[in-house]
Formats: sequence, structure tokens, C-alpha cells
Amino acid sequence: MSDDAAVRISVSDLDTWEVWALQSGEHATAAEHLAFLAEQVGPASEVPRVELLVRSGEQWELAEEHERALATYRTAAADGREAILDPRALQIGPLFHLGHTHEARRLLTVLDAEGPRNLPTHIAVVESLYAHGHLAMARDWGTTGYTRFQSQNVSPFIHNLLQSLLRTRYRVGVDLGLPEDDLDRLITDT
Repeated sequence: MSDDAAVRISVSDLDTWEVWALQSGEHATAAEHLAFLAEQVGPASEVPRVELLVRSGEQWELAEEHERALATYRTAAADGREAILDPRALQIGPLFHLGHTHEARRLLTVLDAEGPRNLPTHIAVVESLYAHGHLAMARDWGTTGYTRFQSQNVSPFIHNLLQSLLRTRYRVGVDLGLPEDDLDRLITDT
């Protein structure tokens, strides 16, 4: 496909599709459309192929099509380019959901050794572990995430992400019956 014939997708276009899917509940349709766009998108697109694949995988998860979500995340990871959320980390939820616990744990070991690329990816791992009942691991990942990224707390955006991480970590601690600790006391109302 020539660059002239390639599709260009804006963040606004992507937001429109995701809002439509949320309002309509048509997550599978949105997933298919985003995957189609990922194969048509050109290098001049504001939203790259890998990001469209990640968003398609998220829609497959919302549609409870975990095998398709996993396959889409694997395709995104094979793309080799970075997305906002590391597609390898996003594979953890579908792997646990499908009963592939050993593979999920292996992937967690790889991600832990590398250190997740960014705070949103780390939060996604913690939330996935929490959602699938792996509370001790979620708590550990929450603690590690705060330690790894606390020095980036220089903007309101990062501050809010760190607070989100700490809130999830706190909920996990409550579920585990743990007493409040120093990190829990860092949670603010804003």
C-alpha cells in the first residue's frame, strides 16, 4: 500500500470508536474495526499500528473474547514498536483468564527483570493481578511500582497515576487483611 493510500487515524478518531463501543456495548465490533484499521494505517498516522492493536485487544477483553485479546496483544508485541501500554503486560490478564498461569508468571518475571517501560504499564500489571485474585503479587508489584516511579512525581499527570497505583495497592492490602503502612499513608484525596 502506498503512503498516499494508507489510512491516517487521529487520537480523536480512536476516542470516538472507544466511546461508541462503551455506549453501545459493541466491543467485538469495535475490536474488529480497530484491528482492520491497524492493517490499513500508514506511517503518517497520528495513532500507529501497534496502538490500534493494543486498543483492539482491550476491546476483545471487554467483549470477554480472551483468546482473541491474547492473540491481538501478541501481534502488537511482535510489531516491535512501543505503545502507551506494553502489549506484553496486557497479555497477563487473558493468560490468567484462560488458565495459562505458568506462562503468565513467566511473562511477569520477564517484565519484572526489565522493569516495565512506564508507570501506566506497571499499573496495568497491578490491576490485572488484582482482578485475577493474585493479591500478594499485586501488592508486591504495587510497592515496586511506587519505588520505581516515585522520582517521576514532577507533574500532576504522574502524581495522579502514582495515586491510582497506591489506591489499588491499598485495596489489595485491605483484601489481604494487612495493616496500613507508610505507602498507604501517602494517598491523598485528590
